[in-house]
Amino acid sequence: KRVKEFKENKIKEIVKNNPNAKIMFYDESRFGLITDVGRRWTARGVKPIIPSQQKYEYFYLYQATDIKSGEEFSMYMSHLDSICFNEYLKRLSEEFKDDKIVLVMDNASFHKSKKLKIPKNIKIEYIPAYSPELNPQERRFEDIKKFLKNIVFNSLEELESKVTEILFSYTKEQIKSLVSYNYILKAMNV
Repeated sequence: KRVKEFKENKIKEIVKNNPNAKIMFYDESRFGLITDVGRRWTARGVKPIIPSQQKYEYFYLYQATDIKSGEEFSMYMSHLDSICFNEYLKRLSEEFKDDKIVLVMDNASFHKSKKLKIPKNIKIEYIPAYSPELNPQERRFEDIKKFLKNIVFNSLEELESKVTEILFSYTKEQIKSLVSYNYILKAMNV
């Protein structure tokens, strides 16, 4: 019921009440040195050998995407907390200082922390709890991570470099095609 309400009414209300704003969907994702094992082609009868490792080191990619333009703002962070989120909001605000931004995101506890310092040009809206399927940023991260399967990275720096390379390989049109959910486009009359 909450999902249907968000898709049919809430997103339209957000767009209607913020006509000149950038509507950006936001989320975070963890990237680490534990190998993400995926499928691999081999000759029939040959068992594939996939190198892997179990190193418990990681970083987080904080990312917001403008659904209409395909513009993104990304930052690597060491933690998933209100301190890092405040830094991200500050930098996002500076990057788009001439724009009003509506940041649509999930209900993570640090997204609602009393320690949050929300810049004047940013307004936060929340998708219903336990509804990651409503956040197109989830699809964006899934697409980025498909390029990291079956690769062993020797360091976080090497992994970060590869993720950066992947991020810069997308055109705005490719990004828009990934994050343009029908219910959002319909609300935006695109």
